[in-house]
Amino acid sequence: MLLARRTDCYVNAEMSIRWGLLRLRQAGLYDPGLDQLRFGAVIDAEWGYIGYTNTDNGAFPFKDDFIKKVNKIIRAMKADGSINQIIEDFFEY
Repeated sequence: MLLARRTDCYVNAEMSIRWGLLRLRQAGLYDPGLDQLRFGAVIDAEWGYIGYTNTDNGAFPFKDDFIKKVNKIIRAMKADGSINQIIEDFFEY
């Protein structure tokens, strides 16, 4: 609708928009070099979570160490920009 100029604004999750644009680009229906679209202000944000069981009755003795390691890696990746780079590389923007 935006590319067809049938609407002026579209609100959705950024990753969903980027995924849609990537698919349009792959189909030859969108060229980011034409500067047809602009991302506007962020109006909301969502968080992702990793869940761990607390009812394992000791079945996973490595769990606490695993959680610490995962958290440490995620913090380091956020700090050095690795997570954002993965996203940018995936969407090729």
